[in-house]
Formats: sequence, structure tokens, C-alpha cells
Amino acid sequence: MNIYLVYIIVIFICMYSHLIFTSKTVKTTILIPAIIALAKTMGMDPVTLALAASFTLTYTITLPPHSKVNTIYFATGYFSVMDQMKYGLITCFIGATLICIYFHLVPIIGLWIVKGIKMRLILLRHGETEWNKSFRLQGHANSSLSERGIAQVKAIKPILAQFKPQIIVASDLGRVRQTAKIVGYKNAHFDAHLRELNMGDWTGKSKIDLLKEQPEYYKAWRAGEFTPDNGESWQDFCLRIKTTLLSYIKKYPNQDILAIVHSGVIRVFAMFSLVLRQINYYLSPQRHLQYLM
Repeated sequence: MNIYLVYIIVIFICMYSHLIFTSKTVKTTILIPAIIALAKTMGMDPVTLALAASFTLTYTITLPPHSKVNTIYFATGYFSVMDQMKYGLITCFIGATLICIYFHLVPIIGLWIVKGIKMRLILLRHGETEWNKSFRLQGHANSSLSERGIAQVKAIKPILAQFKPQIIVASDLGRVRQTAKIVGYKNAHFDAHLRELNMGDWTGKSKIDLLKEQPEYYKAWRAGEFTPDNGESWQDFCLRIKTTLLSYIKKYPNQDILAIVHSGVIRVFAMFSLVLRQINYYLSPQRHLQYLM
């Protein structure tokens, strides 16, 4: 069955269930688990289908004899049960239609961004570095891989070989270059736009010391609400990474790409891909974007 049709049927059933069940709790405990099971059976994303259905739960159409409250409600004489029935049918139809449009139109608009793309983007973080071991912020500075980091990279090399990526891109920082060389991609395209967040004056500082000396600033920085002097804001960093990775996706729409980068880069694109996840579902159900962290 077409997944668009499944969305429409489920949303309308959930919406018109208000004519039977007045209790939101009853509807939630009965319908949502059933919808999740249906989505899994049909190979659909259970979260998006259940989320669409949950939008209908805010509607309440009261018809007797659901509760004592309804008895009082209609006893006022301001309108009849038939009036409420007409109102309920019309508002349910309008509400269900709007929800269907929203959950279908947003992914369709998103297709314009990545139209025709059938590929995998594999994101690999560099191995552990000496500064990682001592909890120091690296940013655009560099620290060589630790023994454990080298072992990590060697261990993942055969797994990467199974993916057989056609395009290899990487940050130009030393720890990434070292990682790329170990996994067999020393001739990767090294791009400065794929660097880690620039941490400015905090570069090289200990996370432990910052938590002791500037706890509020550190927490605000981790939340993306503070930028150290001479550093890069979280918003600018997100824009840089999204723009760069999407440019590679558009440039190589039918080839698998391996990007050897940093943890911050992976976090940004993972956040962004939550929006693209459903878009990619419509493009190719069997080949979702894959993340190798």
C-alpha cells in the first residue's frame, strides 16, 4: 500500500475516533501502540506515523452518552446533538486534512533539496588523540593520535573496506590526516570547511579546569549559547558544516561518500539529518543515510 495512503487513513481514523472515545488517555493507550505496530509491519518509520496520529488527540467532539458532563452540556438547550454532530464531522475533516497536508507537504518540499539523490554518506570520526585523553579542547589546533586511537582506526579499516566508498573527503587537520592515512585514504580530498568548531581562546584548555573556573560559561558554550573570544559560534559552525556536506551530496548524488571528520561535525549533521530522515525515506526506503561514528 502507498505510504501516503497509510498516513491519510491512520490520521482520519484517529481523528474520527473522537466520536467513539471521549477520553484522550483511552485513545492514546489503544491507538498509538497499534499505529507503531502497523508502521513496523509495513516497514515505515513508526515515529513519524505515530507523531502524525498524536496531533489528532487534541480534538474533542462530545456526543452523548459518553459521560455525565455531556448530559449537562446538551441540557443547556443552546444547540442540539445534531448540531454537534455536524460540527464534529466538519472540524474532524478539516483537522485531519490539515495534518495530512503538513506531514506530506514538508517531506515533498524537502525533496527539492536532495532530488534524485541515491547514495550513502558515511561519517567517521578520527581516532582518540593525546589531547582527548587529557580532556583538552582541540578545535582547530592539533594533537596526534594516541596508541588507543591508532588501534581504533586500524580496527575499523576492514569495516570501511566493506562499504567501498567512491568519494573520500576529510578535514585538513592533522589528526584526521593521520586517521585517513591509516585507513588507506591518504589521498582523500582534505577540506578546511570540515574542520572542528573553532574554540578560540579556549583552544588547548582543560575541560575540567573550565568546569571549575567558569562553570556557567562552559555550560552555556556546550548549549550553543556562548562563544569564547576569537572563537566560532555554534550557529556559524552548524551552517558551515551543513553547507559543506550538502555540497558534496549534491555534487556526487549517486556515489557513496566517506567523510573523515570530527565529533562536532558528526553531531551537527546528525541533528540536521533528523529533518532529512523522512525525506530520505520517500527517496529510497532501502538506502537511508548511514552514519558510522
